[in-house]
Amino acid sequence: CATDFCKPAMEASDVAAAIAKKLSLALCLMHCGQDWIVMGELPGVEPDDKAARERLASEAERLRVTGVEVTTEFHRGSAGLEVASSAMNRPTKMIVLGPVGKGVAEHFLTGAVAERTAGTAPVPTLIVRDARSLLAWLRDGAPLNVLCGVDFTLSSDAAVASIKDLRALGK
Repeated sequence: CATDFCKPAMEASDVAAAIAKKLSLALCLMHCGQDWIVMGELPGVEPDDKAARERLASEAERLRVTGVEVTTEFHRGSAGLEVASSAMNRPTKMIVLGPVGKGVAEHFLTGAVAERTAGTAPVPTLIVRDARSLLAWLRDGAPLNVLCGVDFTLSSDAAVASIKDLRALGK
């Protein structure tokens, strides 16, 4: 689960923790710091990641209270590509993300992290748009209606398989 600590990302983290708990899996919480590119001969300034690393640790601790094992990763670079790359380098069942990040300007300048991740990830990506219904399903046993569009590609096959796995968690 990737986070930029905004409200939608924290809600997605709650869903990821609930899924991990139900499946008896560990949760890897990831944050991606800004990628600093130095142009020409300008002096490069190494960014101070201390505050972001502290927020990542704090968010992981908040999720551990639910009883799930949480590890953290801090990356630097394009968040969408870093999340997908991390999923390739470790056993990963699913990537969970919030639908939005820091703002509309960032979406137009860099592309939406959720869109980029879903398009490049080697595993299904759950973009949490309504955490309430997912949490009611995971925590309270409320029924969940799922619609999955398929186009007979490997991505569609993975999505259907993932939905079958999740079906074991509740109605």
